[in-house]
Amino acid sequence: MTIGNKNSLYSIYFMVLAVIFLGFEFFRSGDFYIYLEASADLFSSENIFHKKYGTPPTFFYFGNPFLTSILRPFTLLPFHISAFIWKILNLFLLFKIFQFIEKLLFQSHLKSAIRSRATLLLMLGSFFLVYSNLHLVQLTIVILFLCFESLNQTFHKKKPLLGGLLLGFAMCFKLTPIVFLPYLLYKQQWRGFNSALVVLFTAIIIPSIYVGWELNLTLWHNWFSALIPENPDWATFDMNNRKNHGISAWLSTLFIANIEDNVVRFTHRRHLIDFGYTATKYLIYGGRVTLMLLTFYFLKNRKESDIQLKLFWEWSYLFLVIPLFFPQQRLYNFLFLVPALSYIIAYQIKKYTVKKNVTWGLFLLFFLMLLFNLEIVIGIFRKYLWYHKYMTYATFLLLGLLLYCKPSKFEKVTE
Repeated sequence: MTIGNKNSLYSIYFMVLAVIFLGFEFFRSGDFYIYLEASADLFSSENIFHKKYGTPPTFFYFGNPFLTSILRPFTLLPFHISAFIWKILNLFLLFKIFQFIEKLLFQSHLKSAIRSRATLLLMLGSFFLVYSNLHLVQLTIVILFLCFESLNQTFHKKKPLLGGLLLGFAMCFKLTPIVFLPYLLYKQQWRGFNSALVVLFTAIIIPSIYVGWELNLTLWHNWFSALIPENPDWATFDMNNRKNHGISAWLSTLFIANIEDNVVRFTHRRHLIDFGYTATKYLIYGGRVTLMLLTFYFLKNRKESDIQLKLFWEWSYLFLVIPLFFPQQRLYNFLFLVPALSYIIAYQIKKYTVKKNVTWGLFLLFFLMLLFNLEIVIGIFRKYLWYHKYMTYATFLLLGLLLYCKPSKFEKVTE
C-alpha cells in the first residue's frame, strides 16, 4: 500500500466520523451538556456540587471549578451548537494524535509499504474507543492530545517548560494525567515538573476572579470531597455502577457477593468467591501498588539503541495505567489505550512482514481488536459486557502483550 492509500484511509475514516457525529448526531450534546449546565450555574454563583444535572437531573457533577469556568464561552451558544464546535475540535485533535503516532512510531520503525496497514489496524482497533468519546461528547481526546504534545515537546523538541505547561493544563481537565508528574521527576525534567505545578496552582486561583475567593475555596473543597467521598465503600467499589471499569470495579465484582447492577437487576452470579468488603479493599490496594511497581520494569535502564522507541513504550504503559488504576473509569477513558495498541500493531505488523506467517502475537492482536469493538459487534449484549467488566480483561491482555513486546525484541525484527 502506498502513502497515497494511507492518506485515503485518513480521508475515509474522518469523513465517516464527521457524517456520524456532525451530521446524524448534530443535535446530540451528550455529557458536554452537563458541563455546560454546570458552567452556567457557576457564573450564577451557585454551588455546582449541590445539584444534579442532566435530563432528567440524575447526575452529580465531577468537573473541577477551573474546567467549569473556562467552558463559559460555550454556554453563550445553543447547546447543540456548542457540542458541534466541540466535536469539530475533537476530530481535529484526534487527527493530530494519529499524526503523533505516525511520526513517532510508524514512520520511524516501519517501511513506507506497510505503514498503511498499521494505520488501518489502528483505526479499526480503536474505533469503539473513539466512538464512545464522540458519541458522549467527552473530554478524553483533548486530554490525550495535550499529554502527547507535552511529551513530544519535553523529550523530542527539548522544550520542557512548554511540555510541563501542557501537562499541567491536561491535569486541569481531569487529574488522571498526574501519572506523568513522577515520570518527569524520574527523568529529571525539573523545568517541566515545576511548570506543570505552576499551572495547577494558577488553575486553583483563576475561578476566584469570577465567583470570589470564598466560594472558590468552597467549590474546590466540594469537588475534592466528591472525588473522595466520606463513605469509603462508595469510593472503593465504584458505586456498584455497571458502567465503571478498572481494577477496583473488576476486583469488587469478582470477590464480593451480591453486588447488584445499579440500573439492571441482573441476578446471575459473577463473583468467584466472597471475600467481603474489607479483604477486597486490600486486594484493590494491592492491585494498584502492583501497577505502580510495574512502572519500574518499563522505566529501568536497558541497552536499547533506539531511545525514541523506548520512550514510546514507556509512555504507552503510563497511558494504559490510567483507566486501570483510577476509580470510576468509564469506557470513553479507555481511549488512553490507543498508544499501547499502536505500539503492538507496529510490532506485530513488522514481525509478520518478516516472517510471512501468522504468529500467536498477531492472533492475540486481532482478538484484542475484537474485544475493544465488541459492543459494536454484539451491542445487544452490552449490559452483560458492562456487568462483567469486559474492557478491563481486554486491557489486561493489552498489558501482557506490551510486557512481552519489549523494544529490544522490536529492534531485533529486521526487514
